[in-house]
Amino acid sequence: MSKLAAMFATGVVSRWQNLPPNLRKATRHLALAIVISTVLTAAGYYVTAAIYGIPLRSLRVSPGKIFPFLDAVLAGIAAFTLLGAFAFLASTRRPEEEALDDRIAFLFSARRPESPKANEYLKKQIMLLGASGRKMVQTVQFVELSPDRQFVKTTNSIHITIVNMMKHDRYEQKMPLKIGLDGLPGLTCDLGLVRYVRITRADGPNRFEAPHEHLPYPHRLTLDNPQYDTHLELQIPPDGEIVLEYLFDGWSKANDVDVCGSNRFIGEFEVVFTNSLDNNAISIDPEEVGSVKLRTLPASINLQPGAQERTSFGALPPDQDVTYRYRVLDLNQDDGGAQHVHG
Repeated sequence: MSKLAAMFATGVVSRWQNLPPNLRKATRHLALAIVISTVLTAAGYYVTAAIYGIPLRSLRVSPGKIFPFLDAVLAGIAAFTLLGAFAFLASTRRPEEEALDDRIAFLFSARRPESPKANEYLKKQIMLLGASGRKMVQTVQFVELSPDRQFVKTTNSIHITIVNMMKHDRYEQKMPLKIGLDGLPGLTCDLGLVRYVRITRADGPNRFEAPHEHLPYPHRLTLDNPQYDTHLELQIPPDGEIVLEYLFDGWSKANDVDVCGSNRFIGEFEVVFTNSLDNNAISIDPEEVGSVKLRTLPASINLQPGAQERTSFGALPPDQDVTYRYRVLDLNQDDGGAQHVHG
């Protein structure tokens, strides 16, 4: 019998532990209500007997007294259950209403290290996932060809709408931004110029603030200093968004390949090609891709002078880039070189 009892108890405990947390909590409340109601009902009988001088032997259990006692116990259980339910509902908060630290503690409750550094690390990693790019548009405009036709100048603009997916938490990140060009021996002028970097914040749809200029003055890109490295302080209000824009000019050599992408998930990625050259067409061709981390154009594009072409790549994850090849064609000759926008 003792072995059967032990096996039964083990089975009950195992099933109890496998119940969902909310169901275990409700079961504990119900058991507590039964115990409290039974004790209070019995105590009430004895107190009443003491007050009115009723002999204690008259309180002995008999068939006629069981049903009134059970009625009192059940009434007490119902009352405690209702009060407990109201208290539970009043004290229960939905997950999205909890502070970010509390949600992280609940999500990683099994083996989360109890240290400030661990908590800060988890918060930082979760925060990086809290904002995504709704849309990114990169515009590449071919504006000038060098006299020897070895180099082409482009104006590149990037427009990214970044949304805070968290409803009650402010998104904060120190985001790196790097604009770099390949060195071009033989070029007699600067490699390029970063004209502006600006952020426009919004706390809701169409509620934009004045743009914040991150770059106080244009930054030259030279052979000695071909890169512009900075960090942007992203601060997005709950359920808000920002628009990040930057514009730069750059010279690049012919017959080369361009790779572009984003360091966060982009819901819709587009590239707009514009040919502002007078006597040259632009051929934009798919590049052979040997890795799942690269995507290329679905088909070749031929841009005549004054033409514009928009290509959509759909959603773009941060671990995947887009690549393509440029060629600048002289309308008066059969041969020509390719052009490369930025390294």
